[in-house]
Amino acid sequence: MVSYREFVTLIIAQITDEDGEISLIADTKLTVEHDEQATRQIFTRPCQKVVILDDDLVAGFAGDTPATSLRHLLGLRGRSIDEVVENLVGYTADVTAIPGVSKSFVIAKRAPGQQLWKVSNGVAEERTTVGTAWVGDKEAFEAYTRYSHTEPFKHFDKKQRFVSSVMTVIAFGDIPSVGGYMVRVTGSVSRPFRFMGDVGSTGPWFTEAFLTQQHDGTTSVRFTLPPGADPTEMSRIPLPGEGSTFSALAHYVPECNAAWLHTHEDPSTESIVLRVASIHELVDVAATEYGQQLQMPSHNSTRALLGLELLP
Repeated sequence: MVSYREFVTLIIAQITDEDGEISLIADTKLTVEHDEQATRQIFTRPCQKVVILDDDLVAGFAGDTPATSLRHLLGLRGRSIDEVVENLVGYTADVTAIPGVSKSFVIAKRAPGQQLWKVSNGVAEERTTVGTAWVGDKEAFEAYTRYSHTEPFKHFDKKQRFVSSVMTVIAFGDIPSVGGYMVRVTGSVSRPFRFMGDVGSTGPWFTEAFLTQQHDGTTSVRFTLPPGADPTEMSRIPLPGEGSTFSALAHYVPECNAAWLHTHEDPSTESIVLRVASIHELVDVAATEYGQQLQMPSHNSTRALLGLELLP
């Protein structure tokens, strides 16, 4: 039987703005025990580790057997923050009694009264006053901390420094347990928790990243290559869910006419692979065949990348 070991990963949430904005970021790498070939499929087998429970609550998971834990989170939709924390304390305590099993969660509440919690192996720790909560690989968290204090990140504002530093840890792939795509959820007193459309790119032999924060709050990353390296590069464009399927998320790679869709109702299953010729086809197929409403890119730099008409 295939064993998924996800306790070495990175889930991190931070209060990033004076208006109480909270951002929660995760990678999508799936580590498959005793199967190195499957583990290397970081771009074609993204693992969703974040669930938007409702407008006010979001949770991220690190640990063994992610599918069971994500399904457990889905069962907590509609619960209060106190109920969610209490339930996860009991849940993680029970599974910790199983030899070799570990499960940890980060929970964020945006309003009213922002809160950050870490729940791990039967213990809850409120992290609101600290302003940051994380679970997963300590080495990855230390790498994030180092990046946030180096050029040019240390000159960014708090939110941009947080997003850019975590994005760099995920993109560079220096930490064996962390990689794939960056998934970010944000919410504030005035805005519900929703996935963000942060554009990224993938390719061989990356050496330096250039990060740009757009006016709509999304972030883009571009890389340079050493002389003589293969210049092949692919863009990754996230399409967040909206409407009644606000916790859906698709990763669209236009260069290979493919997308990987995680549904609102069950992100615990493996992503649905869609072969689509355009972003319009992706949105249409997600809606008509899978009942998922996806948001078209609203920033003109992303729309230009896709050859879409620019917005006024």
